[in-house]
Amino acid sequence: MHWNRSPQTYPPLASEQPAPWELFHENSKTGRFDRGLSNFEVATRMRESWESLPYEQYPSFELPAERRPLDVSLDEAITTRVTARAFEQRAIAFTELATLLFCAYGVTREAQEGIFPRPLRCVPSAGALYPLELYFHTIGVDELPGGLYHYNPSRNRVELLRRGDHSRKIAEGLVQPEIAVEATLIVFITAMFERATFKYRDRGYRFTLLEAGHVGQNINLAANGLGLGAANIGGYFDRALDELLGCDGLTHSLIYVVAVGGAGEVGADAP
Repeated sequence: MHWNRSPQTYPPLASEQPAPWELFHENSKTGRFDRGLSNFEVATRMRESWESLPYEQYPSFELPAERRPLDVSLDEAITTRVTARAFEQRAIAFTELATLLFCAYGVTREAQEGIFPRPLRCVPSAGALYPLELYFHTIGVDELPGGLYHYNPSRNRVELLRRGDHSRKIAEGLVQPEIAVEATLIVFITAMFERATFKYRDRGYRFTLLEAGHVGQNINLAANGLGLGAANIGGYFDRALDELLGCDGLTHSLIYVVAVGGAGEVGADAP
């Protein structure tokens, strides 16, 4: 294969071997004559798999159906969104948590007959496959015991996986450990890659990462509308946090982290 690099874009390379990201990008391109699965095969596979990971044996807490209104317009939420460099100590109301989770990945409407076998959610998802799972850790949400939780959108509830304060353990898995202690809420976005790759193959991995970005942005905008600060975190030690969340790190792995708390000092992207 000939790799055509523009001299205006890329510096000279010591080796002719392409970098791993180049191989992935090339191999995950869609060809005009690629043949995929039939709609029947896709729908059958979806019906045979979980909408959300089951944690039936764990204590669960129903989220309120009524959400906290966002106090700003969409225009203001977008144009005033900034990254929190530090967080102020602030408790989060149970209804605020429910609002954040719903805006992130909540179910918005039932599927249309004959098209998608699953309910649709707040973010676009390739093929309505929804390969993501959301976990969060908090010790500062009113009416909720401190601990590590899983969010179940289809049942509008959260499941308590580990009771207690795990902030120090989470801090060990972050490049900036102070965030885990200062933030009220740490949201972990994980991916069950096979939910997307069974249909889209390697391109399904691309779609999964894009979807995580949609979820992260929704959390940012909802947090801003609630008067909270948010910080998007890519600097973490994958294996340490995968182990904390119970992910195998391959078929199920952490791909994004968002911290939420009282709006404190803002980062360099502030207007």
